[in-house]
Amino acid sequence: IRSVIKYAHKSGGVWVVEVVDPSGNAGESSIALDGLGRPRISYRSISRGLMYASKTGSIWTAEIVDGQSNRGDYSALALDGNGNPRISYHDLNNRDLRFAWKDGAGWMSEVVDTPGDVGLFTSLCLTSDGSPRISYFDNSNGDLKYASKVGAGWVVEVVDGPGTVGRYSSLELDASDIPSISYRDGTNRDLKFATAGPPPNLGVGRPGTAAGASVGHPWPSPTAGVVSVELRLGRAEQVRVDLVDTLGRIVASRGWQLLPAGEHPVRFDAGSCPPGLY
Repeated sequence: IRSVIKYAHKSGGVWVVEVVDPSGNAGESSIALDGLGRPRISYRSISRGLMYASKTGSIWTAEIVDGQSNRGDYSALALDGNGNPRISYHDLNNRDLRFAWKDGAGWMSEVVDTPGDVGLFTSLCLTSDGSPRISYFDNSNGDLKYASKVGAGWVVEVVDGPGTVGRYSSLELDASDIPSISYRDGTNRDLKFATAGPPPNLGVGRPGTAAGASVGHPWPSPTAGVVSVELRLGRAEQVRVDLVDTLGRIVASRGWQLLPAGEHPVRFDAGSCPPGLY
């Protein structure tokens, strides 16, 4: 069976279908439109790996993004403010989640998450400053996971688990870059929705702090090493602690977790952060 990538659009009430890449052996695809409404498509070619096709005028141009065999499944495509492509995808050889991007220097890629078999059913969005965020399925543990690019590295969080949850995820960011994810709960056969907004039991107190909670001063400060912050809870709470810069961008995070009442030290390694105020 010879499979090809096609593109369909509606013109004057009529569907127009075009062949994008006639070479065959094509797999799953993802589409985005640039600022001029021109289509861009990521897809997997069994023989050539992860591919990217762009249309200019009436001409389609296909290029190899990652030519390693068995790479490119579950690709998700997004374009930054300059129309540069960013793609999340699965590496079947190493069972990794990978991320590829193209700027003036050509295509580059890196590993996002690696333990076990991770990176299935990816969905990709870019924040207001162009930083990638990815939702995906951890096939080894059956979890829905979420990855954020922070500086030169990635912060990975488990959104939902245990069980078998997280297949077919779809990610969106709101105007404040807060993520929302829809996905399948395979254990209970449900459609689920997750968001990183404050849980319902958060109340009024110090801005961004749960009711009945307080946050101590960072110590030592200043520091170029590990910094500790004492978190005090008057009752059990769902808590997330973020380290942010002066522009409010998250540079490190301790994902949502249920903590009992009491004192909880939270530590961040400042050695990986550029000098500045946080």
